[in-house]
Amino acid sequence: MKDTVNTDILKCTDTIVKADARHTFDSVAAALGADVHNPLVVVGTEDRMAHVGEIVKRECLTIAPNLVILEKSGQELVEAYTDSVTYGYVADFMETFVKIDMLLVSEFDYVVREADELSQRALKRLFEALIRNQRQVVFTMTKEPKTYEELALPELYEIVNSGALVIVK
Repeated sequence: MKDTVNTDILKCTDTIVKADARHTFDSVAAALGADVHNPLVVVGTEDRMAHVGEIVKRECLTIAPNLVILEKSGQELVEAYTDSVTYGYVADFMETFVKIDMLLVSEFDYVVREADELSQRALKRLFEALIRNQRQVVFTMTKEPKTYEELALPELYEIVNSGALVIVK
């Protein structure tokens, strides 16, 4: 994996932002090179997390141009699942994930803070299936997973803590 990031992604010329983006991607790249990196959990402040998804996506596509990456926020993921249950198209919802190589969930905090137990259980099964089928799962969060231990479904908490953790400072 490359050890630098194409900072044009950020559409900024500010040196501090570029250096920050490079440091962020270097940290993420190091975690992706680890033995256990699925899922990959990237934790940092909201402003630092704003571009992480785009950076990871862009760099992964540079390495493997045919990679199919699905990016959703935690809220979008929960709402899409809830709508699929409400309107009776859960199979279509799940089919979406069969076709991807990587799932990038930004603002994953929402899933553990706001999603009901049914949604958390369904998403847990989804994440397990992706990982079992060697699909990369990346979560970005603004707080470390241990912060949410009491809120999250224990099995979901285990999945989040089973991979690599990158803390972006």
